[in-house]
Amino acid sequence: MGFKSMLFHEFATTHENRFFNKLVDILSANFGNDTDENYLIGNIILNGNEIDAILLKNSFDYNRL
Repeated sequence: MGFKSMLFHEFATTHENRFFNKLVDILSANFGNDTDENYLIGNIILNGNEIDAILLKNSFDYNRL
């Protein structure tokens, strides 16, 4: 379990790809050893809306960030 990330399509710009990769690094360091499953999904379209990133997690402790 732990942390997994998925990028459906690369972003159009280099800075967006770098930001997503940095976010993956940060979240992996924080949630990589969790017993829960945590997913970061990047660059997807939901109901016609472009979503840069969405984190799916059972529970969240804001003090861990």
